[in-house]
Amino acid sequence: MWETWKDDIRRAIWLVVVVAVAAILVNWIRTPMLIAAANGDRISHATAYKMRGADLTYDWHAKFPPIDPRFLTDEVEPVETEPKEPGPDENDDEEPPPGVDPELWFIDITTAKEYLDDGECIFFDARDLEYYEEGHIPGAINWPADDFDLLVDEKLDGVSRGDCMVIYCVGGSCDESYHLGQSLVLEGYYEVYLFEGGMEEWEFYGYPVTSGTDP
Repeated sequence: MWETWKDDIRRAIWLVVVVAVAAILVNWIRTPMLIAAANGDRISHATAYKMRGADLTYDWHAKFPPIDPRFLTDEVEPVETEPKEPGPDENDDEEPPPGVDPELWFIDITTAKEYLDDGECIFFDARDLEYYEEGHIPGAINWPADDFDLLVDEKLDGVSRGDCMVIYCVGGSCDESYHLGQSLVLEGYYEVYLFEGGMEEWEFYGYPVTSGTDP
């Protein structure tokens, strides 16, 4: 009787070991570690969330917003929100002030133009460089959405969590600006605005446009 139990116990232990090893291998393949090995740069929290993985270097004691389910799809459904006034905040380098949940704010062209004229917001063009060179909003910095991880440290050097940022792309059905903006939100930035009209609406209204690789 005891010999039969010992055999069952050994089989159970081996089964647990095999399942654990298989789970580790599957998790390793699905998490961003392969990308980290490929480009040598850190993996953003946004990419980790997109791949349903985890950034092992993240400070898990800090609060972090849950992923927006829209971020995991190719369909973007705008949410009507009232934009906040841009400007410096006493908690720029800390977590969002009490009662402020990080989210992506949608703004129209009038508000985008006001923010540009005020000069208090950083504008990011989420299109590929070739389109940026053909024409972009004056002062806007090119940051292709697909290169978020590669450029996150460079583009956000000196940028505080509460700094105003406006993101745009072509406009209409383009989703690069949404993905770039949502990635910034997932990184903990809470003054991120998406200008939905993009370059198409900007040029339609006859607002200034500059070309070349410089902002």
